[in-house]
Amino acid sequence: MLRAVVYSLLLITGSTVLSIADPGISQWNTAATYHHGFLIAHHPKMVHLQTGKVNAFEIETGKMTNGSSPWHHYYNFPSVGITASYWDLSNSEVLGNIISIAPYLDMRLNKDARIGIYFKGACGIGLISEKFDADENYKNNAVSTSVNVNLMIHPSVQFKLSERMFVRTGPSLTHFSN
Repeated sequence: MLRAVVYSLLLITGSTVLSIADPGISQWNTAATYHHGFLIAHHPKMVHLQTGKVNAFEIETGKMTNGSSPWHHYYNFPSVGITASYWDLSNSEVLGNIISIAPYLDMRLNKDARIGIYFKGACGIGLISEKFDADENYKNNAVSTSVNVNLMIHPSVQFKLSERMFVRTGPSLTHFSN
């Protein structure tokens, strides 16, 4: 009898974001992000899952808060939005690939006009294409269900390129858990 053990995938990536913001009143923004990193085997029985580098592409859209609530001021007018991403775990036969979607909160931690320090957090859902199967996929001891919780933290530094264009870079930690 198979004992149910819940494992999860931890990914550490570096990312670069190109963002274009509407300078008008709406303060909507759109960004595309590329992540490149690695899978962390947080248990010795999971080391065999690390076969190469992880690559991901992320698209997000969000809106800067407008100050209508006290917490907008307290957190320096953060952006709220939604992000969708595709993850290539470089072990597609065993781990598969992931599509995820998550709402996010992106907080600016300083007030410098040209260089911003940010912290972004998201919690959503990830759909993983391969899961454990005793007959077909017995090597996948990390994923027991196709639907997983997706948690992401992303501290970053943003550089202003023009009135409407920014580039942002920093490390990212993404966690998928069943």
